[in-house]
Amino acid sequence: MLYSNTNDYSRFNFFNMMRNLLLILVAFFTFGLNAQVILSEDFQDTDFWEDDSNYEIDPDDTDTDWVLFDSDGLADANDRPQNWALYVDWLWGTANEPATDTNFVLGSSSWLAGFLPGNLNYLILPPIEVTGSDFTFSWKSAPIQGPRYADGYTIRVSTSGDNVADDFTDILFEAAEMTAIGPDASSDSPVSDLDVGNYDWSNGYIHADSYTLSEWFFDDGTDLYDHVLEPHTVSLADYVGQTIYIAVVHDSDDDNAIAVDDLLVEGSVGVNDYELGNLVSFFPNPVTNDLNMTFTNMITDGSVFEVYDLNGKKIMNEVIFPESNPTISIDWSSLTSGLYSVRFIVDGVATQSTSIVKM
Repeated sequence: MLYSNTNDYSRFNFFNMMRNLLLILVAFFTFGLNAQVILSEDFQDTDFWEDDSNYEIDPDDTDTDWVLFDSDGLADANDRPQNWALYVDWLWGTANEPATDTNFVLGSSSWLAGFLPGNLNYLILPPIEVTGSDFTFSWKSAPIQGPRYADGYTIRVSTSGDNVADDFTDILFEAAEMTAIGPDASSDSPVSDLDVGNYDWSNGYIHADSYTLSEWFFDDGTDLYDHVLEPHTVSLADYVGQTIYIAVVHDSDDDNAIAVDDLLVEGSVGVNDYELGNLVSFFPNPVTNDLNMTFTNMITDGSVFEVYDLNGKKIMNEVIFPESNPTISIDWSSLTSGLYSVRFIVDGVATQSTSIVKM
């Protein structure tokens, strides 16, 4: 092919590059999207999390909702909530999310009145049926300070219920807490000391890989370190064929506080009557402005159309009524370019996911 000028050649290169990128993205998503979002929570629905009638505060071993349980019942030294509670993320100091933002997290305090030990708060997810060996649980966490007085926690699993006294015996992840100021430091040592060897620690992972990964903390200019929410993932492969409860257990003593965010369970589901390709066709894909959907009669009025980004964050949640209008258009013009996962909730059951590319 001959090009009459440089602009023709540039346009060809651009469209060729976009075509190749699209093929790569579609291939990636076709391969990877056997795994779908099973549960995703970013704590942005503040009305939900500020109203304790929306979740349980005392587990009864058969709960199907979220549970926030203050097991110790001890008062906080700074009049903060005794239980897991909603906070604005800047309390944990994220460099790219200043105090004026609206990124919310769940936090839990270990700095109790009278410096008492015994802190024990449970954040329990709704039960999860693990149907594939690729199931994973992901989340982000950050202590409010550290290394000095850095909080730890554990990720625990129960296969028998959500009785906190008996059921959560499996530990999938341990975040270490600072348990004492070590022999090489004193009680008046600077709180900006990053030498983790100057402190005693419980078993487990120390934030930012023992404060060697600077992307997960930064100096705020006041002789302290602000902590960035660090991502973690664990496999749930050992629980295939079982229904499990996952708990984030804050069990630090006399440190300060911990934050968690972006809880995500992903995994494959078996092919069934709700395989998405049998229920709806999408066009165009890639989409620029309006995404059109043509339905079979298995998608009923009142079903929910969900869209997730590649981080598993739900960015669209539309109630649809296809029985009276079998072709529906939804405006995607405001979404940024990239790859998205879509699914429907039909009569309370999630379909498999499929991919849509936004140009």
